[in-house]
Amino acid sequence: MDDDGQPPIRRLKTTEQKNLQEAIKSNDFTHFKKLIEEHYPCEDALIKVCKFGNDAKFIRLLVEEFDFDINYQDFAGLTGLHHACGLGNTEFVSILLDQNNIDQDLFDKKGCTPLMCAVTSEQIETVAECLTHGCNPLLENGEQMCAMRIAINLPHIEKSLVIKVLIEDAIHSWVQNLGAD
Repeated sequence: MDDDGQPPIRRLKTTEQKNLQEAIKSNDFTHFKKLIEEHYPCEDALIKVCKFGNDAKFIRLLVEEFDFDINYQDFAGLTGLHHACGLGNTEFVSILLDQNNIDQDLFDKKGCTPLMCAVTSEQIETVAECLTHGCNPLLENGEQMCAMRIAINLPHIEKSLVIKVLIEDAIHSWVQNLGAD
């Protein structure tokens, strides 16, 4: 285990990181694939794709062709899903949430889930995608705030109302499902 409690991944040289980031930003899929095949850690690559990428084929390559920890957390406890949700990349979010081994409600070091990242960033389509895939809207962060309370406190009233309606609907569905069990 590393100092952050995570399993160690190969230590990366600055040039390796820059090369991968440049391949992602410039949509150079061939170079990206070559770096991954040369054993660049997929965990770090996924985080970088979710932070800097705009082409879903990079994520598809990782999840379809390589075996790695899709729930790997960076220094702040953020996963690729956290980053994709916070940036509102609904296509990335959908691909990640379709993976069987994804922990969609994993908390980061501040106690936030990917759904909370999407709500905080006012990413309405991403919030809807998370809720459709079953992300739990009732979980609370370190400040005892669930996604609904976070939405209520958003500064832009129109977006916060849309998000509030989405979350209310999800909570209603959750409650109904609990009663059915």
